[in-house]
Amino acid sequence: RKDRIRIAFDSGDVNQFNALLAEVGEVAKSDIQDWLKDAVKGNLLPAHLEMAKAQGIDLNLRTGYSNKTLLMLAADESREQSVKVLLEAKLDPNAEDDENRTALDYAIEEKCVPVAALLIKAGSNVNGKRTLKNAMGVAMEEGNFQFLKMVLEAGADPNATLPTGQPALVEVVGADRYTKHRLEVLSLMLK
Repeated sequence: RKDRIRIAFDSGDVNQFNALLAEVGEVAKSDIQDWLKDAVKGNLLPAHLEMAKAQGIDLNLRTGYSNKTLLMLAADESREQSVKVLLEAKLDPNAEDDENRTALDYAIEEKCVPVAALLIKAGSNVNGKRTLKNAMGVAMEEGNFQFLKMVLEAGADPNATLPTGQPALVEVVGADRYTKHRLEVLSLMLK
């Protein structure tokens, strides 16, 4: 029966899910949390959140070794639909994991422009502890300037102090590698 409940959950069929729960009784919260995490990695529907909340699941749950939120998990998997659903459910785009990363940092690390754009539009802090450094790293390492442009246009401070303790501009100038893209990065940051 647990398999049938899982199938109803996965399909987003709230009525079937509730009917099966009424027959069986209760399903372990840890099972529902696992199903929810799987849905986030796939194609999350508002119904998944509705079913999880009805079973007492806190949508702000943390997962994995670094305590990622569901929103971070969706960004890390580049799941645009899941990010949309979670943002509509008012999950905090500025929550940090144990490594001070936000969902926006995960989107930048995964080089997922649509997810990063959604998160910025939802109010992600572009001056997060790692955000500018991540965007600068993608630009300098790969010549991919989209993220750096996005965070700077959204108000990231090019004079911010990075986790290394260096001001961002000083770090770009002093970088002994990735010199190929250094001038482009500097010109973006100095605009």
